[in-house]
Order: sequence, then C-alpha cells, then structure tokens
Amino acid sequence: LTASITCAVIPPSQQRSAAANVDYIIKWNPRTKDREAVHAGRIVAEAVFDEVRPGLRCTTWKEAVDGHFRVLKLTVESIDKNGQLNLIPKLSLEGWNTSLSTQNAQEIMALYADHGTHEQFHAELKSELNLERLPSGKFDANDTVCSLAMLAYNVLRIIGQQALIGEDSPVKHEAGRRRMKTVIREFICAPGQWIKHARTLSLGIPVMWAGFRAFAEFMCGPLFTDTAKPESTPIS
Repeated sequence: LTASITCAVIPPSQQRSAAANVDYIIKWNPRTKDREAVHAGRIVAEAVFDEVRPGLRCTTWKEAVDGHFRVLKLTVESIDKNGQLNLIPKLSLEGWNTSLSTQNAQEIMALYADHGTHEQFHAELKSELNLERLPSGKFDANDTVCSLAMLAYNVLRIIGQQALIGEDSPVKHEAGRRRMKTVIREFICAPGQWIKHARTLSLGIPVMWAGFRAFAEFMCGPLFTDTAKPESTPIS
C-alpha cells in the first residue's frame, strides 16, 4: 500500500489575503487599566448596570480601539457571595479584542466562552491520536504527519456523527458528538474476520454485535456508492 502526498506552497500574498478574511477574538489583559477611572467613566456615561445578585452588578459595552473593537465588562461587587459587606466595592474588569463589527458585546462574550470546545478538539488530537509529541525533527516530516492526522481525525469525526448518534448506536447516552476514543472503541475495533470464498473477499460481522445495525446503516449510507446491504449471516 503506497500513498502519494502533494504539498502545495501558498504564496505569501495569498497567505496575507486569507489572513485578512479571518476574524478573531482575543482575551485582553487589563493590568495597566485604572479600574476606578473606568468605573467613574461608566457612571458619567450613565451606563446601565445589570444586577447579577444582591450586591453584584455588571455592565458591558463595546468600543473601537486602534483599528479593532474591544468588548469590556466591568463588575462591581459591594457584597460578597457569603453576604459580607465590602467596605470598598471590589472592581473587576475583563476585556476581549475582536475584529467582529456586527456582533454586540454579549454575542462576542458568548463566542469566546465556547473556546473550551476547541480545547477539547485539540486534546483529542494530541492524546487520542497520539500526537502530543511529533515524531521527527524535520518540519516537512511533521507537516506530513499532521496532514495525515487531520485526515484520520476527519474520518473518525464523520463516523462518530453519522453512526454513533442515532437510535441504533451502541453508545446509548445522548451526546452532540462522540470523542475519538469512543469511535475507535465502539466502531473501529469491531469484531469480525475476513472471509475468502469463491475468489471473493468479504468481511464477516456477527449480528449479535451491539453496533451491527449502526455499522450496516453507515456502510449503506450516502458516503458509499455501493448501496447493497451487507449480509447479516453471523460468523462462526
């Protein structure tokens, strides 16, 4: 079995053009910002403070800064979570730099809050596909390995979304997606054997396997041109 891999070199001009069309949301560090001055400015601007709980109020707004936008959230805590009154209100300031111009402050904060999902994808790619450490000291070799890993990851993701989400899935708990280790354990490590008979090679899968129906429906799905249903004769 041989594989041919072609690596295309993207010109720098096209790279800059592609980067210009990519939006971003980056957490901003407010360590040099005077929180008291920001609080006083919001009071002068008659900003609306939402009461999260008794003694805890917050306000959010969006402003233009140096060619991009910044979303800010100011929290004023006069009573802590234990009910203790603060002699001086505790001020906390958070911010996010972004290129998004049409979304409001709440939408941008919600988008950033979902970055934990992306971290889960990275964790699956590194741990469950064993790519925490790249195998070579050569950049081109590691680039090839990452390209193949991306192909394997996408294939496993398609299997998980199409075969392990429905009612016939061997995994019964509800989920919006399946992790790579679940797909490998429940689908890739399927019980079966290759059967050679009458000059044909076929894969025998036992019908008693919990994932047989999901496997059969996936193999007869739109990803494959052969719509003939696999035989359900159990193997010995």
